[in-house]
Amino acid sequence: MVVNPLVSIVIPIFNRLDLLKNTLLSIEGQTFKSLEVLLIDDASEIVFNIQELQDMLVGRSLRYHKLNKNQGPGKARSIGRALAKGQYVAYLDSDDLWEPTFLEKTVSVLEKDETVSMVFTNVLLKRGHKASKRLTLSAGVYNFYNLIFLEKVYWATGAALWRSNISLAENWKSFRDHEDYVHDILSLVRQPKVCFIPETLCVVNKNETLGIARSNTEMFKSLILLSKSETLLQILSTRDRKADFLNFVLWRLTKRRYTKSDLVLFFKLYASLTKWTDSFKTISFTFMKLLKHKFNY
Repeated sequence: MVVNPLVSIVIPIFNRLDLLKNTLLSIEGQTFKSLEVLLIDDASEIVFNIQELQDMLVGRSLRYHKLNKNQGPGKARSIGRALAKGQYVAYLDSDDLWEPTFLEKTVSVLEKDETVSMVFTNVLLKRGHKASKRLTLSAGVYNFYNLIFLEKVYWATGAALWRSNISLAENWKSFRDHEDYVHDILSLVRQPKVCFIPETLCVVNKNETLGIARSNTEMFKSLILLSKSETLLQILSTRDRKADFLNFVLWRLTKRRYTKSDLVLFFKLYASLTKWTDSFKTISFTFMKLLKHKFNY
């Protein structure tokens, strides 16, 4: 246990200054004080007054890094993670908010149990004037594989606090869709123990006009990368989780509709998934159903 461990907070930003200020105010209001903020500017079209933003974080470190071109949240988080100095790291979007005790309570979990790789809290999802809690789990420790592969439970990126030696910069890929799934699966594949705090300590803005548009192309790239990972295949095979992973990918595919332009990547994903099953007939049947029911030609 480290006395007053440092928490690094990585925030990708692209314009949205007013929302960013609210996010920084929620960080300033944390009861846990040992933290640093890394603002990774994804080639914003506006100029930020960094001193003004620093002044909002009394006594806390703020570092600013600007990318030459817009590359999406995955790349921005990867750079932020590489620059982070903390024992723990969080990835907060520029319109997310934390309740004052978020860091205090999540850090406490990681300090008390060194076998927990990541801790996450419940989330209030806000869509315009509507708001709802995201999760109905009970408090406690869980196996990540069971949550994501079997229960189809997933947390908000901003509601999680990671050990820095678990969440590595290399696990954030330059995708704009499903990049969080890629990071979390690659990060937790060896040490899948996570902990859930049911209190709603994070607020996520899901206003679609403010967020990044979903991209089938980017989703396919993310799933293909995971499916082609020999390390992932080897580890999940030894833990009898191949079928669980395959079913997870197929489930993700059912959540979208597709067009003719998606066909090439659709069949590339099919080819990369064949090594995850001994039953080519079953996977072929599933993909044929997707072609029939999920594609608009």
